[in-house]
Amino acid sequence: MTEKVKILCSGDVNGNFKTLFATAAKLNAKAGPFAALLCVGRFFHPDGAADELVPFLEGKESIAVPTYFITADEDDATGCTTLIDDIPDGGKLCTNLTFLGRKGVKRLPCGLTVAYLSGAYDPAKYNQSAVFQRRSAKTFQPAYLAEDVTALIEAATAGGDEQAEAGVDILMTSEWGEKFDTLLPEELSGDAHPLAAAKTDTLSPAVSRLATEVSARYHLAGNEGVHFQMVPYRNPLHTTRFYGLGAVGNPNKVKSTVAIAVMPTLALMA
Repeated sequence: MTEKVKILCSGDVNGNFKTLFATAAKLNAKAGPFAALLCVGRFFHPDGAADELVPFLEGKESIAVPTYFITADEDDATGCTTLIDDIPDGGKLCTNLTFLGRKGVKRLPCGLTVAYLSGAYDPAKYNQSAVFQRRSAKTFQPAYLAEDVTALIEAATAGGDEQAEAGVDILMTSEWGEKFDTLLPEELSGDAHPLAAAKTDTLSPAVSRLATEVSARYHLAGNEGVHFQMVPYRNPLHTTRFYGLGAVGNPNKVKSTVAIAVMPTLALMA
C-alpha cells in the first residue's frame, strides 16, 4: 500500500540559502525524513548575490532534503537569474537542488506530480508572443505570458488519460490569484486582513485561471510575505488547499515553512 509522502514547503527565499537549508535539515532530523522541499516565490537575492549558495554549488556543504524551486519577479538586470539563464526548462544546479523551469508538469522522484509556473504577472507583456518577447533574450525573463499559462493548463489536463483523470498533487506559483484575498472569513476583514499592509496589488488573474482549471490538491504561493491557509476550494476533480507562505528569514518571524503529508494522486487512482 502506498504511503503518504512527507514534504516541506517554503515561501520566498530571497537568497537566504543558509537559513533555508539549515531549517530544512533541522526539521528533517526532528520530524523526517522528508522526500522534498518545494520553494515558491522569489528564490534568488534581489541584488543577485549568491555567496551563500556557493558552498552548496561547490559541494563543500550538503543539502539534506531534495529541493525544487520556481522563481518570481527576480530582476535579470541585477544578475539574479545567472544560474538559470541557460536552463529555462529546468535543470539541476547541484546535488539536491533543482530549478523546475518556466512552466510545466513533472513527476518528482518521490512520486508527487507538481504543476508549476515561474515568473510574475505583467499586464503590459502578458499577451505578447514568446517569440517576440524572448527571441533575443540572454537572461531568464521574469514575466510569464498567456501562452505559458495555456501550455501549463494543457499539460496538466491533457497529459494522457491517467493524468487527465488524476489531476496534479501540487500547484506551485509565485503569486496568489486575483481575488484570493476576498475568499476569507469575516473575522479576517479590515486590519485583520492578511494583506492589509500590502503596498501594491500583486495578485494575478493568470494564477486565478490556473486555480480554476488545474485540478490540484494543494496550491503553494509566496510573494505576499504572510503565512495564510485559505478555506479549501473546489476544482474540477479535487478540493484544493491553498497555502500562502512567508519569506525565509523574515524579521517578523512570519512562518515560512510548513510540512504536509500527501498521498500521491496517481496512487489513489490505482
